[in-house]
Amino acid sequence: MPFMRMSLNLSDVQANPPSKNTMIHHLPASKTGRKSRVFSYQRFSSGSQADGSSLERQDSKFQEFFINECEPMGYVFDSAFVDKETSSYTGKHLAEGQLKAFLKGCENGKVKAGDILAVENMDRLTRMDIIKSVRLVFEIIQDHSVTLVFLDCKHLPPITADAIKEQPWLLGQLEQEMIRAHGESKRKSDLITEGLASVQRQTLAGTRAYSSRGPAWLESIKELQVTSKGIEKMMPVQAEEGFH
Repeated sequence: MPFMRMSLNLSDVQANPPSKNTMIHHLPASKTGRKSRVFSYQRFSSGSQADGSSLERQDSKFQEFFINECEPMGYVFDSAFVDKETSSYTGKHLAEGQLKAFLKGCENGKVKAGDILAVENMDRLTRMDIIKSVRLVFEIIQDHSVTLVFLDCKHLPPITADAIKEQPWLLGQLEQEMIRAHGESKRKSDLITEGLASVQRQTLAGTRAYSSRGPAWLESIKELQVTSKGIEKMMPVQAEEGFH
């Protein structure tokens, strides 16, 4: 999967300059000889977020972070990786999405040690179970020596393998974020699964229609036959012969 290269929208930054609350994350200085680069990873999962509001928010935070914190320390912007309507709970973004493309870039040397990956929060990076999430984070920070920055987590410094060795409590903080993100998604998944199972049970029992949608040539009306249990049924109407 190819790199997804994007440029910073500097016109928007100039029109809406970022706040001056700089150096929140206290980045190390860029490496000498080769300026370290900054990559952005942005993701949303549901179709209801496809109107751009989620990506707009994530991109705005990244631009503020880059202008205020990265440029003063000598970093340069390289690429943004964006996964649209891609789940981080199922791991689809890691199996076939742009996060996979980023990790591939780490493996082939396009992303180098000392570079930064900036993500809005843990939810965007992973909602997988704790073992898979820990494995992913350590693949980034230990196997590839990339610095991980969570833009919304002001209480966390830039995450590196050395930082965790020096401050072991960081691992506990990361694990709490992982458990929270996974737990929220698991709860939603369980509710959806139970909801579908309930619909199937009622359909098999004949107490509700599984769906009110039918072929385009079959007109239907909703007959409000409210029973004592408050159940509404869909009653088909005989369609005229031929196509409309």
